[in-house]
Amino acid sequence: MPIILNSLEAETTEEVISVLGPHFTLRSEVEGTHILGRKKRIDFVLFPKEHLTEFPQVPIGLELKPKQLFDGNKKQWIHLAEQALDYRYTKFNLGSEFTFLPLILVYPPCENYTALQRETFSDGFHYFSSRFLGRKAIGELVLNDPKYEFKILLCGDNYYRYGNNGFSKRQSDFSFERYQETKNPSLLGI
Repeated sequence: MPIILNSLEAETTEEVISVLGPHFTLRSEVEGTHILGRKKRIDFVLFPKEHLTEFPQVPIGLELKPKQLFDGNKKQWIHLAEQALDYRYTKFNLGSEFTFLPLILVYPPCENYTALQRETFSDGFHYFSSRFLGRKAIGELVLNDPKYEFKILLCGDNYYRYGNNGFSKRQSDFSFERYQETKNPSLLGI
């Protein structure tokens, strides 16, 4: 059954595809089963292309939401974070097998949803949520940085950056990178 996107979701999807398409093979609307038996569907599973030499060669989940603020505050971010946590406990159909995804990304990042809040609240809210989600291998995709085509934040810090000049850099190692070798769910915080 085809998924019908509203115009705001379609705009966000087109933006993400145009930026990530050259660097990842994208599979859309990938279905899975939560450990409690509920059916789930994530917007994309990304498979890094070979030129991303610094990037771990593992499948990555990506959940998208419109950048438009509907309620003007952090409720949308909380809903997106809750959805990403559900995906942490979901085995997705990658064709040959159902498997947990070693990394889940969300877009837009937290800062988009707290832009209308006081700076002290926004900073604290982002500090807590990014570290809490990062411990479960849930990161934020950033596309609007002038120096980078895209970057990935994990635990509140740059995990990976792909520059406008084609230079890429992975800042740190996380346990999810070893998941592909071992298929050990405990490395994902599960």
